[in-house]
This record gives sequence, structure tokens and C-alpha cells, in this order.
Amino acid sequence: MEFFTGFSWAVPKIFSGAIANCKLEEGDIIYDSQFAYQEWGQSLESVKYCIQVKSPRRTLRITKGKSDTRASANWYSEVVIDFKKFFDEAPSQIIKTTQGRLFSLLWKGDLEIFNEDKPDPPLPLFLKDVKNRLTETVSECKRIAGNRPYFIMAYDPTNDVSLQHHLKILSALEKDFGCKLSQLTPKDSGFKEWEIISPVIYTNLYVLDNGGYDDILRTLKNVLYKGKKGKFRILTYGILGPDKF
Repeated sequence: MEFFTGFSWAVPKIFSGAIANCKLEEGDIIYDSQFAYQEWGQSLESVKYCIQVKSPRRTLRITKGKSDTRASANWYSEVVIDFKKFFDEAPSQIIKTTQGRLFSLLWKGDLEIFNEDKPDPPLPLFLKDVKNRLTETVSECKRIAGNRPYFIMAYDPTNDVSLQHHLKILSALEKDFGCKLSQLTPKDSGFKEWEIISPVIYTNLYVLDNGGYDDILRTLKNVLYKGKKGKFRILTYGILGPDKF
């Protein structure tokens, strides 16, 4: 089983749709440790907490389209969970909270987030927000790329469009130029406010073995742009560098 690496809790990638929409639903169960998803026994000693969602009722999860918008809309919506402490013989606790507080618990691991006397956690920066700040990563990406050409893209594996763009870009660049992919966390990317960026956002750095600017631009246009009219703008998708090498 694969897990998201940016969360304090062990969140399996099978919850990709729920994370994209910031909406956990009835029946969803998440543990604080990856050991809980293995055979029970000694692994239980490494598991402290578990949440099981009681409401809202399960619906058909939508993963296509603007997940940023859906996540923002769900952030302050209500969720009821059954909270279990494995090291405590006391019965589990029913907690009524918000999807945003629950998301923040899984992300940061701070149980105080359920304290209603504390203000609601702010929305993290999602994919659209990070795209607008992508220039902050150029310095670090240049350092990694050295003298080789590169393409930088903000990437969210829970977003279907972002995932498909990534797969097409990687396949085309590998085929035409040779390519090495680095997936950088917000902190490692050089973002100034990396700590408020959603834990599922990465900076994809595609470092190429060879290729001229115009040739690389043409390859990217072929896989990203389907329009017949208008001008293709690479900055809509990412940053191709170094500038006009």
C-alpha cells in the first residue's frame, strides 16, 4: 500500500479523491501509523490513534475538474468522526468538527486542532495558488539542473488533469530528449511560505539531457495544447528554462 508522504498521519493514496476534495465520508478509516494497515499483532504497539468517519454520507466522489474549488467549498463543512485511542481503555469519542480541522489533523498531527476555542485553520495553498508562485522555485531548480535545460511544473497527484499532464510530459520529454524527474516538496523547492502549501503539492522538475529551447517548447505544446486558435503560452503550464538557451 502506498501513502502520501506529506501527512503526519498515514494517509493511503486510495484516499486520493477524498484528499483532492477535502471531504472524508462515512466509513473512511485512517490510522496515524502505516503499521496499522499491515497484519494486526505486534504492529498495534506502533498505532496510537484511529479515526472513522460517521458522516457525511458517502457519495460518488468527483475527481475531474476544479478540485481546488471543491476543497475550498468543503473546508468548513461538518464531519463527524469516531476517534479511538489505542493506548487508552476508555471508549472511543464521537467528535463533531469540520473537514478543514480533520484535514489539518492528518497533515500536522496536532490533536489540539479539535479544540473549538481555537480558530479554524486557514485553507492551505492549493494547485492554482502554487502555480502563481512557481517563480520562487527557479533558483533551486536551476541549481539542481546545472547547465542542462529544464521544465518546472506545479504538480498535484490527486488532481486528474495535473496527473495526466505530468504523465504526458514525462513520456514525451524522455522520448525526445532524455529526461530525469525530480519531485520536490514545497520546502525543498524553495517556496517562501512552504509550510502553508497543501501536503499533496509537489514541484516537478524535468531535467533534460539535451535539446534546444524551440524544440522542447514544440514538444510541450504538442502534449499540452489542443487549441487550434490562439497563442500557446508555456507559462500557463510551467517554466521552461533557462530563458531562451
